[in-house]
Amino acid sequence: MKTFMNLMRIITFFCLFSVTIDISAKVCVNSNQPLDQYSIRMGNTNLIMTKNNNGKYGIEIRSEENDLVACQPFPVMLAVKSKNVSDQTGETVTQTGYDILDKTDNGFLCRAFVDTDNGSRFEFQDEIVTHDNGIFSIKRKVTVVDAGNNDEGFSSQITFLITSDYASLDKHDFFAPGIIYRTNKYNNKGPANPDLTSKSFCFKETRFGLPMFLVHNPDNKLSLSLAHVSPQISTGIREKGIDYWVINSTIEYGSVGVTLTEGSKCNKVGIDYTYPSADKRYKRSHPVQKGFAHQYEISVYVSKDQSYTSAATEAYKKHFNLYDIKLFDVDMKDVYKS
Repeated sequence: MKTFMNLMRIITFFCLFSVTIDISAKVCVNSNQPLDQYSIRMGNTNLIMTKNNNGKYGIEIRSEENDLVACQPFPVMLAVKSKNVSDQTGETVTQTGYDILDKTDNGFLCRAFVDTDNGSRFEFQDEIVTHDNGIFSIKRKVTVVDAGNNDEGFSSQITFLITSDYASLDKHDFFAPGIIYRTNKYNNKGPANPDLTSKSFCFKETRFGLPMFLVHNPDNKLSLSLAHVSPQISTGIREKGIDYWVINSTIEYGSVGVTLTEGSKCNKVGIDYTYPSADKRYKRSHPVQKGFAHQYEISVYVSKDQSYTSAATEAYKKHFNLYDIKLFDVDMKDVYKS
């Protein structure tokens, strides 16, 4: 039995880390790294920074038994819209790891640089912070260091992955306040109803009661959730429904979604946050202008051995408690009158 469990741990590890980026980049753990230097305790789990085969850093979340629970081998994700890109999407996507890593009192300070073929350079600075309640957050700042002539707009993304035995999203349970509660069985038909038979879907965070998304595996009771912390949502412009792609510095809202990727050894489910928004119908980007920067904070929580209701309730409270809520002293009678 012990041999079987060890074998399953090995399979899970390779499933999560056989992520194909560009040609074929497989991430592995650098066993020469001192554990205390590259990991930090986080409730019942450990957050560990590991090197990929390009010598850059990714993120692991491991249980007390050292089982790989969730990961992101390539946390730096950048999409650049360019005038001279032939792809129908009009943009080039780069996924890579951190170049520089420093440990702090309660997390890590990570940096990475991304260069485009048009001569633009972007600097990523991610401050990873662990919190007492077993949740961690990533405070991200992306700065345009140099702007190439043909690069017009950019967006960034944070995604985390868990393994899955299922080949369809409708086999999972979901929780997204205002969007979906476990399944879409009772949702009204229309564009706001997620298609669980597809491999992915996402929505602007303006649709959410709380910009949070949770996926729960009913088989192994593993849950992964992600949320945008204390969003300051605004647009600054009058957005028309026909404007499929808008590039503007004043847009300050993102999108949250889920993607199922089928693999030869196992399937992976990822929850992502894209800033600015990139839902199915409309794309938003910030301008590629030297010195321009965008920043946001997301929180991530993983739980095991919980029912859907318990996992969703606990995750919601943990994410919500990170918010900086502004309270106002008002007379409720005036509120009702208005």
